[in-house]
Amino acid sequence: MKATVENIIAPAENIRVINLNCAQKLDYKAGQYLRMAVGDMDGQFYSIASAPHRNVVELHIKKGAGQSSQYIAEQLKAGDTVTIEGVSGDMTFGSDAAKPVVMIAGGLGIAPMKAMVEQIVHEKRHETDIHLYWGAAVPEELYLRMQFEQLSMIYRRLHVHCHAGGNIIDQVLEAEHDLAACDIYLAGRKEMLDVSISQLEKNGADPSCIFYDKAVMKRGA
Repeated sequence: MKATVENIIAPAENIRVINLNCAQKLDYKAGQYLRMAVGDMDGQFYSIASAPHRNVVELHIKKGAGQSSQYIAEQLKAGDTVTIEGVSGDMTFGSDAAKPVVMIAGGLGIAPMKAMVEQIVHEKRHETDIHLYWGAAVPEELYLRMQFEQLSMIYRRLHVHCHAGGNIIDQVLEAEHDLAACDIYLAGRKEMLDVSISQLEKNGADPSCIFYDKAVMKRGA
């Protein structure tokens, strides 16, 4: 599927927020990711940061060593065409609205969490308690902090906890949630997932209620 870049925002030095207009409506669930190709390069995987009800598809991409991310950060511009090669992902929001939710994001792992929070607010699931924990290396990379705080003023059961430096899972454990009673969503790099899953299970979380993309563990992304 072809898509056109509507606009590009740089909320931090090495981060780009890309909004895409698709040639036809993209069929996906909040929390999933897509594979996108730019220029003549192979497609890469990017989490979708917008809920399905929105008219644009939003991606958050960090400039790294890869050719595609460098191209996106330095050359991609509004009006350019990209190719969406497919949607995947098994970390999607459950149907038990009354169950407390803990979302844990490392770095750009915030993208699928943003999509899920947007979906919950859109569905007006006002009985769902959500604690969102977001960790980044430096304060500048907590670029959605104000947006989430504004959402929490609309959706009173959304509680946002942002932390720069260290390991975000430590903040979760210090909060003394009844982890056995929660659905827990994780997104970030493989190393972060490994540590977080182990610590959550040691502290009483039900393994069947910990959700993350298994493909990240396989790719080592």
